[in-house]
Amino acid sequence: MICLMIWPMKSKTHDFQTLQFPASEVALLRRYFEKLEEFTPFFHDIGFSSKLASYGIYREIGTMNDELARFIFNRETGVVVSRKSLKAEMIEWRGLFGLRIESLDCHDLELRTKGFYDIIHPELSYNSKGKLDSLFIFPEIIAEISREHGVELMLVKTWGLNSVFGGFDPSREYYQTQFWEIENNDVVLFAKLVSQGQLAFMGTHDLIAHIAGLESRYWAKFHWHFSLGAECFRFSFWLTNRSIGTV
Repeated sequence: MICLMIWPMKSKTHDFQTLQFPASEVALLRRYFEKLEEFTPFFHDIGFSSKLASYGIYREIGTMNDELARFIFNRETGVVVSRKSLKAEMIEWRGLFGLRIESLDCHDLELRTKGFYDIIHPELSYNSKGKLDSLFIFPEIIAEISREHGVELMLVKTWGLNSVFGGFDPSREYYQTQFWEIENNDVVLFAKLVSQGQLAFMGTHDLIAHIAGLESRYWAKFHWHFSLGAECFRFSFWLTNRSIGTV
């Protein structure tokens, strides 16, 4: 069981708790994660999955690996907020585990990409003046919304061990560079997931590049195209390995 240190906090209009996540709890989270199968449905253990996804996003916010930052603007000036000004804290609210993201430089935010507003909590994220001053994100709610669109969110152990629990350098993009993805045939794994109506959810890239803006009407087409793509990529990798003598 993952036990967190909880500090009561009170927002402008709502009560929520800020969670401290010491190294000992991260180690417990990793040990539990390592015992999972390679592909695990988010709802297999929704509490654990929400903690993992929240922690993955939390680590990336404000760093070069933060893929939400380029879509967060100052509403008044129309200028993207400074990535370094973005800070995150993990929270618990009404039994939901998630995180709160804010900019230290701006308290009137605007989100400029399809589906971004749909993945933040509409009640908590706005202040009493109606301004978007924080982004409250709850993975469990996002998983429910995705399921309504016919998509099952997943934990992928190989990817999580590389991103959430290893290879993280705040000064470099994409963790251990994209060569890691090539060596591990990530494109084949991704195509396989999508062909089965599944998407990984463990960080900011998953959230903004794949989950935000989901529409069920497109998924029937995606299933077929990505199923065919997975076979093509798999065959391509087989030919490449054969040509260099690895198979």
